[in-house]
Amino acid sequence: MRRRAKPSSKPTTRVRQILTQLGYVEHEDFEYEVEIRLYSNRRLYADVMLFQGDTPIAVVEVEGKPSLLRDGFEEARFKGAAWNLENPVPLLWVAAGERDMLYRLTRPCRGICYVPLSEQKPLHALAPAQLATLIGDYLQQTDAPLGQSLRDRNLLRDALQAASGKDPRTRFVNLLTALQSQQPKRGASAPLREAHQRVAQARQKGKNRLSREPEPEDSEQASLFEDSRYRRGRRKPSVAIEVLFLERFFQLCKPGGVVAIIAPRGIAANRNLMYVRKWLIMEHSVRCILEPDVSAFKGVGANALTSIFIADNYPSRRGDRAMLATLPPARWELSLYAPENERLLRAAHLVQEAIEYARTMHDHPREDDPDDCDEDDDY
Repeated sequence: MRRRAKPSSKPTTRVRQILTQLGYVEHEDFEYEVEIRLYSNRRLYADVMLFQGDTPIAVVEVEGKPSLLRDGFEEARFKGAAWNLENPVPLLWVAAGERDMLYRLTRPCRGICYVPLSEQKPLHALAPAQLATLIGDYLQQTDAPLGQSLRDRNLLRDALQAASGKDPRTRFVNLLTALQSQQPKRGASAPLREAHQRVAQARQKGKNRLSREPEPEDSEQASLFEDSRYRRGRRKPSVAIEVLFLERFFQLCKPGGVVAIIAPRGIAANRNLMYVRKWLIMEHSVRCILEPDVSAFKGVGANALTSIFIADNYPSRRGDRAMLATLPPARWELSLYAPENERLLRAAHLVQEAIEYARTMHDHPREDDPDDCDEDDDY
């Protein structure tokens, strides 16, 4: 199948407007030019893909003219199947000019079949509240957040049906009583035992999430690339080496230790690395981000924009502060204590004082400081 020339940006802009109107977040819930890995050396890209967590739920094929609707469907079907032959992407959306057509995966079928949803419009069918009805069976087989909610709902429904009682109200009260108990009753039905176990797991997870203690040394930290909180809907074939080093440094650092790293400035500024910054803020206590001038590494033949990150290896808490500073011009080839670097030395002392103050405020927050409880803190 030959890849046609990339269409004009007008249909893509319309797709973005519809998805944004439905509440989806650009570069988190949907991505552009997503690579689909094939067994051969050939590269295949979906114009737009919509995700639930890390689970793809729709391939969007954008065409410039309404007459290319059929060709767009054939290309979208190939991409939907190529993503996972055993469990293809369930929805296709072909945006050809001003025309839209949705297709849904149907089974059983010989091969991979998509049927048109002629009466459905993207603005209605792709709404989060409609996905449970449209592709609920597919979502329940995945780790998508909505799939987990559907599994929990079905589990509670089965448990309610299995609860004792002559009328629905009595069964509901008995179910709540059973779920609040420490252990399920002896001889309880399988749905009741499963529901009790699920509620107990959720309760324990909530307790752990409220804990502010450092993680034990033998526990695993949240992965920057596997946790959907930080990289939802991002399926990239490769990751920048500096991001890999950054995560590895924190994995090797003891809980409560300190990590200082010099990294390209893109980690602090690039939009496509926003998930890295979110991971840093949520999982670690960033104390300082310094920006030296471009001549800092001129002595080794590099004129690169860099940032210096200093962070403590334990979770941040509300009210924490991070110091952002641009270092003054300096004679980097000389000692820090040289007279020519007096301003740089003063900046270093200021940074040290700011970090020590931030750590003190983390351990002993001031109750009379309203900023410590500001939910709109900008890190």
